[in-house]
Amino acid sequence: QSLPVKEEIRANPVKDFAPLPASIRNLTPDEALARAAEQQIPSVSIEVYFQRGRANLSEGTFLLLGAVGRALSDPQLKNTSFMIAGHSDAKGRRETNLVLSAQRAQAVREFLIRNFDIDPDRLVAKGFGEDHPKDPRKPYADINRRVQIINLPDEVEAGR
Repeated sequence: QSLPVKEEIRANPVKDFAPLPASIRNLTPDEALARAAEQQIPSVSIEVYFQRGRANLSEGTFLLLGAVGRALSDPQLKNTSFMIAGHSDAKGRRETNLVLSAQRAQAVREFLIRNFDIDPDRLVAKGFGEDHPKDPRKPYADINRRVQIINLPDEVEAGR
């Protein structure tokens, strides 16, 4: 949708992240997804992939996130919160991967908020580094560099 947004995200990387509420500080993406399934509430589990060492959104990502943004803007989901979980592969230093995965999650969060007028309190970004690879048998594989958007159960608020 907007090349200016992509340039803005590149030009203004997020450097600080608001602390997570205690209720979800240690919630893993798998736990959030399982809790959403138990509650039988709507959930979105899509994956946005990144180049190695990058948190930039690509043109192809804009189309995918556009569909997600429209879905999250739907009135039926207006009271639903989502975790944006960033992941990395196992290449590089663990600390660097954790920061990079948080930047990826935050880039997706900011894109959705800026382009779809989504209440920021509904989206929480958290980086998990290399701890939850998509393919545990191949921790260095490109497929592990991704962001997941996961529905949070009603009792877990994304509020910042």
